[in-house]
Amino acid sequence: MNKIFSIYYAALVVVVASFSIANVTIPICSLSAAEESNYHFLSKAVIFLFMLPLMIYLVTKNKKDANKYVPFLFLAFFTTAPFFWTTMNRAQKYEREYWSFEGVVEAKYLSSNHQAKSIKVGGVNYESIPSNLWDMIETGDSLIKRSCSETISVNGITKVYSKN
Repeated sequence: MNKIFSIYYAALVVVVASFSIANVTIPICSLSAAEESNYHFLSKAVIFLFMLPLMIYLVTKNKKDANKYVPFLFLAFFTTAPFFWTTMNRAQKYEREYWSFEGVVEAKYLSSNHQAKSIKVGGVNYESIPSNLWDMIETGDSLIKRSCSETISVNGITKVYSKN
């Protein structure tokens, strides 16, 4: 294995680990919606900027010795798998945190997306509703939810709900 490959792989591990730690430690509502969106895009771009060239290099470098690079491909995959998980987990939480709606619950249903708990308010569908919020609302209820708020008003009564 050559020196360039080793440096590149070490850089991959450092960058991916940094993003994984940031995904877990940066509070979601501490960034604006635009900053959060840009951060999410950058998180996904890291994989393409590092993993794609690494894989192309490993596959095309020495076709006759390609088998000796297979363990490094697996190692690269298992290095980035937690990063993918933290990025996708953050994206789902980000989406729910920035929800803002005011209106009447038009429908309460399980969506075709893995039977996700969903509601329709003001003509907009919201999927992956937290379980305790799902349990406390019914069709016809009046809801007010502000972006990044830990409370929701259900029929004029303010309640705290879990974001999980």
